[in-house]
Formats: sequence, C-alpha cells, structure tokens
Amino acid sequence: MSIVGLLSILQRTVHFKELTLSIMSGALGLLAGLLSSYLADFTKKLRTAPRVFLSYSRENERAATKVAEALRSHGALIWMDVERLKAGDEFQSVIKKAIDDADSFVLLLSDNQGSFWKYELGLARSKGLRIIPVLLQDVPVPGDLKNLQYVDLRKDFSSGMDELVKAAT
Repeated sequence: MSIVGLLSILQRTVHFKELTLSIMSGALGLLAGLLSSYLADFTKKLRTAPRVFLSYSRENERAATKVAEALRSHGALIWMDVERLKAGDEFQSVIKKAIDDADSFVLLLSDNQGSFWKYELGLARSKGLRIIPVLLQDVPVPGDLKNLQYVDLRKDFSSGMDELVKAAT
C-alpha cells in the first residue's frame, strides 16, 4: 500500500468520525429539546392550583377563614397570615414573598380595615396580580379600587362566594 492510499484511508476515516460526531450532536440536541418540552409541560401541571393571597383585617378573621375554606374547596391554595406567619418572622418580607408567589389578590373590605392593606395592595399592583375587592360590610369602595368590579358578600354570601370562586380560580 502506498502512502497516497494510506492518506486516502485516513482522510475517509476522519470524515467518517466528523460525520458520526455531527449526527450524535444533532441527536443530543433533539433529545435535549424533547426533554425541555417535557419538563415545561410537567412544571405547568404542577402549578395548576391557583394561588390566592388573602388580605383582611384581624377583626375579619372569621369571615376571612370562611372565604379561604370556600376557595380551598375549589382547589385554590390560600395564603393567610394567621396560618403562615410565625413568631420571629420579618412579616413585611414574608408577605412580599407570598404576594410574589400569588396569582391573585383578594382584599376583604369592611369598616375596620386598618391601613396595612394599602402596603399589600401596592405589592400586588406592582406584580400585576388580579385584584379582587370583596365587600363584607356597607363601606365605600376605596378610590383606587373603584374601577374594579367587586364581589359583594353583604347580602347573599353564597352567591357572592360563587362569584369570588369564578374570579379567583
């Protein structure tokens, strides 16, 4: 065998290795793409339960608990401070994270509202959450919420809750 014949065989072998490497790279890319799609679909399935941040005054804890139970019975994950905040927590940062993780923000309105709801509402607005005002008592809807459709629980709790469930879940 001459040197030219040997070089020809080596050259074909190198091209074969490059072709094999190219095919393997393409196959790995395809597998990575399929795996990525599968993981994306799987992640979406994990996050199907709507996450609701419930804002209320302590005086309305009983009503808030009823609202939370009704939403939970329809598959929602509810964040309530009395259930989640622990002694020693820096509550503003815990609340900020809870609102960051939420899909919607439900604000229970009454005559003993306090003022912390304004902080929570500001966080919810900055994140672009769906904001759902809920009237518990005969109070005027605050000016910055007047352009939003509210849920009325004052007269007919059951039909109001049906409306809230549709809006939040």
